[in-house]
Formats: sequence, C-alpha cells, structure tokens
Amino acid sequence: MKSSLLRVILTATVLTTASLVVSTTHAFELQTLDDERTNLNNYVGNGQWSVVMLWGENCKACEEQKPLLEAFHKKYKDSRAHAIGVSIDGIENIDYIRKNIAHHGTSYTNLAVLTDVFFDQFEQTTGKRYIKTPTYILYAPDGSIAGVRSGKLQFELLEQILKEE
Repeated sequence: MKSSLLRVILTATVLTTASLVVSTTHAFELQTLDDERTNLNNYVGNGQWSVVMLWGENCKACEEQKPLLEAFHKKYKDSRAHAIGVSIDGIENIDYIRKNIAHHGTSYTNLAVLTDVFFDQFEQTTGKRYIKTPTYILYAPDGSIAGVRSGKLQFELLEQILKEE
C-alpha cells in the first residue's frame, strides 16, 4: 500500500495532469524519418513505460533535455521503459529533423508530426491544449496516458516512479 501511494505522489510530482486519459482510441498520426506514416500507438503500450518528448527546432530546453532523455532510454530500454522523440517541426522540415537527430546521436525512435492536424490530435489524445516545447507524455505499460507535462522534466523523479512500480 505504501509503495503504490508513493508512486501516485511521485507521478503527480513529475507530471502535472489536468485530466487522466486512459483510452488509446485517439492517437497521433505521425511520420517516420523514412517518410512512412505511422501512429504513436505503434510505439507505446508494449509492457513498458513510454516517455514521449515533443521537441522543436528552436527550443533550448529541448536541446538540454535530449542527452538526459538519451541516457534514460539507454538505461531502461531493455527492461522497464523507453523514450520516443516527436518533432513538432513537422514533416515539411524532415531534413532538419534528420540532421538534428544525427547531431545528437540519439538511439531512441524519433518521429515527426503532421502539422495540419497536430494541435487537434494533441488535445483529443491528452485532453489538454498544447502549450510549448518540451512537452512530455508518459504512457503506462498498458498504453494509457499516465501524465502530461510542459517544460523540463526531472528524470530522477521519473526513475523513482519506475522503481516504485
């Protein structure tokens, strides 16, 4: 009982949620870096926690967080969690996105939004309006959304959630 209460408190601390969305009916339609259409549901809910970082080209906080997200991904990808990057710069900037990912040497999956539908999809999926980058969406192992947060994420607290689960 104490462990599950601690997990709830930590989740609330790490990810501020206006509403908890437990359905994966709505999801982001995205594009891979290989120019194929895909859906975020293909990457979450496979028995692991999924940390999705929405990032943008001119986002200094995103650039600061990418090495932390990479370290988190490398540490947990074979066990309890993995990371996914989603560029809000859209498929029309796919060449920039590819260069940015190559520059950072990220090993986690990165995708690009379809800019014409992104904001509506974000609101339908999370129940919140999109505010800024970076924005994080935490998906539970069953694919339900456990939380949404705009701004920098404290990865130490996220790791504590994984340890308490």
